[in-house]
Amino acid sequence: MGEDLRMAAARARPGEVLSDARDVDRAAFERSDFFRELLAPVDSTFSLFGTFPLGGDLILGQAFIRGRRDGAFEGRHAARMKQVLPHIGRVARLLGLQRAMEATRGDVTVALEALPSPVLLLDGAARVLASNRAAERLIQQRRIVTVGGRLSAADSRQAQALAAAIHKALLLADVARPAGASTLKPAACTVGTPPLSLILHAVRPRSPFRSGAAAPATRVLAVVHDRAASVRLEPALVQQIYALTPTEAALASALVEGKTLAEFAALRGCTEETARRRSGRACNRSMATTRARIT
Repeated sequence: MGEDLRMAAARARPGEVLSDARDVDRAAFERSDFFRELLAPVDSTFSLFGTFPLGGDLILGQAFIRGRRDGAFEGRHAARMKQVLPHIGRVARLLGLQRAMEATRGDVTVALEALPSPVLLLDGAARVLASNRAAERLIQQRRIVTVGGRLSAADSRQAQALAAAIHKALLLADVARPAGASTLKPAACTVGTPPLSLILHAVRPRSPFRSGAAAPATRVLAVVHDRAASVRLEPALVQQIYALTPTEAALASALVEGKTLAEFAALRGCTEETARRRSGRACNRSMATTRARIT
């Protein structure tokens, strides 16, 4: 079909408002397959056009079209187009920013979906920046409450406790060097009915969520534990983290899922006393003081 002659002119003279009646070979343009097959059938005969750098990698391509009956664009039309270009440029930059933010949010959501628990990312004002589907379901069920986009709670006392916990996490989010390891302990609170436990982790300046392009406004990572929901903990992961034997890891995972020692023993074909000894070894290896602590 051949190249649109207007594009060649626009590339050669970026930042200028051009007319296809004045700035291209009009006769050659109307003889081109591009004009005859695409423009003439819909009477897109005359155009005022140009390409305009907006900064960075953004280039705006803009054209105004009219039919043969209206005649070619004149110099006064080009002057008017030049006057509105800054406004069109601002709109184009905002659209580019919006699309970039949507793509970024998509990348963050994909990362959050890999986590087994409901998770939300909050900014410094407790606004929810991103969440995975597990957290979205709790929001839809009104078990997690947002007010004006901010994480909150329906009960006033719970809302105050949550605000205090978020504030505690925020105090650590922008501290370059915390005073000691104990200060890094996450804040926690309980909200809703049935209750949900929220663990609020400060997102440090060098976190991938902030240092990269993912969600630089993130300050708090909120992990939700639904006490009423069944929990599945992969034994292989437990074994790797705590250096347990495969049987000890399977036992720890079973206890997390709510099984008793007797139920585990029946499934594994051993005595309850053997299961108890194995749970004791698992506690020692994981530095947990009780079976409840390991879960």
